[in-house]
Amino acid sequence: MEFDSMEEANKFWLAYSLCVGFGVRVRFANKKEDGSVSSCRLVCCKEGLKRKEKRYAYEGKYTRVDVRTNCPVRITLSRKNGKLVILDFEEEHNHDLQNSETTHMLLV
Repeated sequence: MEFDSMEEANKFWLAYSLCVGFGVRVRFANKKEDGSVSSCRLVCCKEGLKRKEKRYAYEGKYTRVDVRTNCPVRITLSRKNGKLVILDFEEEHNHDLQNSETTHMLLV
């Protein structure tokens, strides 16, 4: 599958995620000097793990609940012949997915 722009790839990933039932975010986007995206990775919003920050290590400080589960779902894109093409696609989640009644509350 090919995309002409990063916006087109984002629209596809968002539409796919809403059908399946998960939130999305951009993991990274490498850009050329002219500002065009040369490669990127779009992931599930639960991908990765938060870093432990030392400044919040002491007790008494309110910390947010961590929702990340190190979910492996991702799509990796790279520019070839002027188009963004899919290099890697992982579709197996390690957490429960949202049903159609609650997808409007997802991180998109």
